[in-house]
Amino acid sequence: MRLACAARTDPGRRRAANEDCYCARPDLGLFVVADGMGGHVAGEVAARIAVDEVERVVEATAGDGTVGMAEHAPFEWILVAAAPELIPTALLAQLAPNGRMVIPAGLDGAQTLMLITRSSSGSLATEDILSVRFSALVASD
Repeated sequence: MRLACAARTDPGRRRAANEDCYCARPDLGLFVVADGMGGHVAGEVAARIAVDEVERVVEATAGDGTVGMAEHAPFEWILVAAAPELIPTALLAQLAPNGRMVIPAGLDGAQTLMLITRSSSGSLATEDILSVRFSALVASD
């Protein structure tokens, strides 16, 4: 998929200075706009901090979703918003005791949204919730 974007902000009719802030990062599939807080003191600072923080988090976590984020594990909750054919073992390994993961999985056209729960003893239980259709979660090579 090819992504093209453009950005421009304007102070509008009421303000002399523009307090809006934006970030356009097609390399990350990220486009963020933060309103300048309606003329409040340091609104432009708040907008810049918000945009910078979103960019920092997305940049730090962008990557292969099948491997998760082992350096921050274990997780009490994992929510996956793309469907692998099979549930990645790396994500299962990062689920904390008593943790839950909601994940769509399966072949295109035959996906199921599942709730996976790890017990306090470490065993896994899977519950099918409903049939769904999500974009594929594809491992990077």
